[in-house]
Amino acid sequence: MPLVVWPHPPTGDDQWKATEFRQFLLHTRAAVLLRIVPEILYKHFLLMCVGILLLTNPKLCSVHYDYANDLFRTFVTMQQLCTVVT
Repeated sequence: MPLVVWPHPPTGDDQWKATEFRQFLLHTRAAVLLRIVPEILYKHFLLMCVGILLLTNPKLCSVHYDYANDLFRTFVTMQQLCTVVT
């Protein structure tokens, strides 16, 4: 995976530009978060990321729309469990 360079590294206090957030959600999240957050939170976050990935690609969206919907429903359902973990 290529090194990701942001014009200004996002921190907890900064707001990300839309393109920076998109880069993170669709491409770099796995490498960045894998060993940083607890596994349950990582998997919860992946539900959202994969759903977004499917819906942002026109070819994948037309084939996997129902699966993306299921991912988002599971994401919302798991929210309560993940809140307890944090």
